[in-house]
Amino acid sequence: MVRLAQKRDVAVVFIAVPAPGLSLSPPSTYREIAKELSIPIEEETLSAILAESSLKSDYIHPNAAGYRRMAESIATLLHKGGAI
Repeated sequence: MVRLAQKRDVAVVFIAVPAPGLSLSPPSTYREIAKELSIPIEEETLSAILAESSLKSDYIHPNAAGYRRMAESIATLLHKGGAI
């Protein structure tokens, strides 16, 4: 899917999602693919949000403050990548 988007000149970024379980670390596959295909990646923010109960509405979903933090992080990634 990423290669198809890139062939059509669509900018792609990865937002790494932690693997289910006790660890809040995203699978290394995100980083490997991002490196291989030169894709900007945000791999810390969602894990940090899910580790902080004040940023979640339930066990796995951010609340408004958590989504705000995620949006700010994504905006920073897009600025660094020159997308906006």
